[in-house]
Amino acid sequence: MREHRYEWEELYLKCPKCWKWLSKSFFHKDKTTYFWVTSHCVDCSNKARRKYYWSNKDEENKKCREYRLANEEREKARHKEYRRTHREERIALNKEIAKKHSELLWFNWGSFHDKANRYVRKHNLRPNSCSICWRLCIPQMHHPYCSSYDEWSSVVFCCQSCHWLIHSWRIPCPEPINLLNLLSRS
Repeated sequence: MREHRYEWEELYLKCPKCWKWLSKSFFHKDKTTYFWVTSHCVDCSNKARRKYYWSNKDEENKKCREYRLANEEREKARHKEYRRTHREERIALNKEIAKKHSELLWFNWGSFHDKANRYVRKHNLRPNSCSICWRLCIPQMHHPYCSSYDEWSSVVFCCQSCHWLIHSWRIPCPEPINLLNLLSRS
């Protein structure tokens, strides 16, 4: 039987992976087990799931893509309903975010990115692959130096997943290319 104890009428279970004694609320629900919770705690389960995802990333993405395509109408309806019911919350949150950004930054992010996007579109400079993982895609522009209007042209073209990894500090940002120099070289 699983290690457990009661303290102040609260059930505590021992996670066999991290060996911590945790309250029953720190475990996922599972009605097939004795205490109606999973054997591993939430943190250990999340770590295992994350590890599995990164080792089987292509298969997981394929499954998600197939699910989205099979349930496209249902997902659209669900998103539309959420946007309709939470409209005021989203507006308040967007105002709060805009206020924070206006206090932190002295320039307008929108015009900063728009200038680079217009330049890339006008001169057809967007490559058709990520400059980090070389996956064929429509790459996004990452701006490593956002300190002044003069540096709008320093960008890294990367796919969405690499862009997220750069922003979460999981991979280092490669040296950016200058869009103005890119046009003069071609």
